[in-house]
Amino acid sequence: MTFRPTCRTPELDATAMKILYTAYPLLPVTEAAAGGSEQVLYWLLRGLQERAAAAGESSFRATTLARQGSTVAGDIAALVSGDARLETLQREQCRRILALTRRESWSLVHNQGADPRPWAEAIAPIPVLFTVHLARSLYPADFFDHLPGNVRLQCVSRTQHEQYERDPGLQDRLMGVVENGIPVEQFIAGAGDGGYLLYLGRVCEEKGAHLAIEFARRCGRRLVLAGCVYPLPYHQNYFATRIAPALGAAVMWREAPTLAEKRELLANAAAVVIPSLVDETSSLVAMEAAASATPVLALRRGALPEIVEEGRTGWLGADLDELWEGWKRLGQIDRTECRRVAERRFNYRRMVEGYWKLYTELAAAERVRNGARLRR
Repeated sequence: MTFRPTCRTPELDATAMKILYTAYPLLPVTEAAAGGSEQVLYWLLRGLQERAAAAGESSFRATTLARQGSTVAGDIAALVSGDARLETLQREQCRRILALTRRESWSLVHNQGADPRPWAEAIAPIPVLFTVHLARSLYPADFFDHLPGNVRLQCVSRTQHEQYERDPGLQDRLMGVVENGIPVEQFIAGAGDGGYLLYLGRVCEEKGAHLAIEFARRCGRRLVLAGCVYPLPYHQNYFATRIAPALGAAVMWREAPTLAEKRELLANAAAVVIPSLVDETSSLVAMEAAASATPVLALRRGALPEIVEEGRTGWLGADLDELWEGWKRLGQIDRTECRRVAERRFNYRRMVEGYWKLYTELAAAERVRNGARLRR
């Protein structure tokens, strides 16, 4: 989905900054989206609107090429499925980005997850800020070797940034870290009296939903499996072969829960299980659990140790055996402390301020570069 907000930027002598937002085209951008990048974009735009209103700016606007909450080119999406659907939506997204950038001038394009390679070079010299949400192992091996020169990378955790910083070919592209955030105040601080374990998020092999089922059995607890299965063949095959056969009284499936349903599930869970098999760049689910006063039991992958404060908001383990030890110590976690940590660290307004600062830095740098080009 593509948004087009404009806002005034006092840091740049009150000149207008106009930003084009792009996102992974397969899923809707809503507050209840199953994908983290879609949720981040939703709350970023909400936060920018709030920021503009607080500053008395009436020039902020956000319009979308499709209905908010629907995919780009929804009429096309209804006709195709799986990989063909994704390819069709990517081509349509590319077409619309090129059309918009030819018709109007933009300060920058903020890309929250879409593949920028098909269109970024064609819109140069407009800078493209690419927020890298996925683990590096999930991108094609040569993905970062062939990015157009106007693409800048931004990370969502220190762990992720350190990984990219070790790559000499990417050091000049890095724009720093802006951590993700959530609307903490919208979550209910619960008591976990539902007695179940909760898995929440995308249901696919790399997220380890099958491990959540195995772990819940080991703990002797019911598992609520809540989330979304992407309309991609390998995701759907994984669900059909690894997850569906386990569903029943011990493993309950809640597909695409609404935000209200998600809040209730989080508040009533004994713990949230995050058995990811990839190096997570961040974890909105872990943040939402903390905001719900619910401890997390997670595998120690990627940036999860940055989000989960061991012994304070949950326990981490290298494998299910170590996580089992955390389960036995779950009673040591003070649920009220989980909520306090979330209020202090995870509010989305901190994320908004981080992006605002990054936008002004990037725009100022581009003005310097453009000035140097004109003087030649």
